[in-house]
Amino acid sequence: MCCRQSLFDQLVLQESMEQESMESNRVCGYDWAFIVHFIAISIGHLNHSNIKLDYGPFKYLFNNPIMHLYHHAKELPNSFKVGANFAISLSMWDYIFRTNYVPTPNKNIILGFKDDQRMPTNFLAQLFYGFKKGD
Repeated sequence: MCCRQSLFDQLVLQESMEQESMESNRVCGYDWAFIVHFIAISIGHLNHSNIKLDYGPFKYLFNNPIMHLYHHAKELPNSFKVGANFAISLSMWDYIFRTNYVPTPNKNIILGFKDDQRMPTNFLAQLFYGFKKGD
């Protein structure tokens, strides 16, 4: 007589195997996606701080507050017509695509964009400003 597993036993075995698979995707009980997301968000918040920090040799891999500051610079050289330093977390993309620009890490620069004085000061007006014709 052949031994067959019941449907219940098969479901329990399948659930157990899926659980083991999910556990292998965890670090200290957290899913990898959560850890990567947390690190990316942390880098983004740090980049918007006013801390003069460049991470030394790791600046070529991770975006840093000094590099991101130049992303918001009001004036850039003519070779950066559409802007610079677009990477959110990994600055290596800016170095690969040659959109990196950090001339001097200690310089106080003016932030903004061309004609930023025309930007409305009202929150709702700012939301709809991009849809305005002629701009």
